[in-house]
Amino acid sequence: MRLLLYIARRLLFLIPILLGISIVTFMMTHLIPGNPVYVILGPYASPSDIEAEIVARGLDQPLHIQYWIYFQDLLQGDLGFGYRTAQPVLDDLIRRFPATFELTTISLIVALMIAVPLGVQSAIKRGTWFDHIVRAIRPMGGVAIPI
Repeated sequence: MRLLLYIARRLLFLIPILLGISIVTFMMTHLIPGNPVYVILGPYASPSDIEAEIVARGLDQPLHIQYWIYFQDLLQGDLGFGYRTAQPVLDDLIRRFPATFELTTISLIVALMIAVPLGVQSAIKRGTWFDHIVRAIRPMGGVAIPI
């Protein structure tokens, strides 16, 4: 019973976290310099084409209305279209998922193969030079390794 209550509470906390992530993501796309319509139409688009595309995409609406439309689309599973690929974002994600999953899995396996033995040895030899070296290398390695 306690486990179900714990899971329910964690799922309840997930709602404001996801809402916050959606707000931050939406705001980041509006804070980057440039206009996505220029990327979509290209550098030789006429001003009337640019204005028509801005109206068609709802970019002329106030920010809170744009967010509401964005949020409703998210709830329906519509992630929109990529500006560069002109494909649905969900299709791009599905197409790239296998490679991402493979890289993540291999990285996790390699990290565990290194981290677990070093952590066990460091715990066994606590306070020795080996422990000090492992504790010094671990944070530097985590920061130095590219994402």
